Amino acid sequence: YKSVFKAGYATKLLVQLHEFGHNLNLLHSGYNGVAYDDQSGYMGNAMQQDDHPVMCFNAAKSWALGWYSETGKEGHLLLPAGTISWDGELVGIDDYLNTNDFVNGQHRVVVKIESPTASSYDDMYIMYNRKEGVNAEVVGHGDKVTIVATSGNDQQSWLQASIT
Repeated sequence: YKSVFKAGYATKLLVQLHEFGHNLNLLHSGYNGVAYDDQSGYMGNAMQQDDHPVMCFNAAKSWALGWYSETGKEGHLLLPAGTISWDGELVGIDDYLNTNDFVNGQHRVVVKIESPTASSYDDMYIMYNRKEGVNAEVVGHGDKVTIVATSGNDQQSWLQASIT
């Protein structure tokens, strides 16, 4: 409910949005065992400039916030445990925000693959991290499909892979 910044950090866009993410109950986004190292979204750590980088949250954080799931333009897709396949297209956030060409069931921004058992595996979240528009300055894994794992919406997330 409250954000506090050390001197010099209050003007940094990444720091502001990272701390605001904590206010929304988001934890850090890590990579390769380092808690802050997922640079595909604001809950990791990246360059800290006054008005940069212009990017978004990663797939798991976007899902937790419920973004890209408005009625009639469903950008979210839940694949229950045991689902064998899905035939559709991942699109970037900018495509979701700026087009009306969504064919229900075909175009998705975030796909969640539920783990078979909540206690032994994390859920996986897949997203096309397109480097355009509101995500134009994403620091890590731009223009790649990212795969992020977490054990819950209010937990640390971990970038597993990014593929071209």
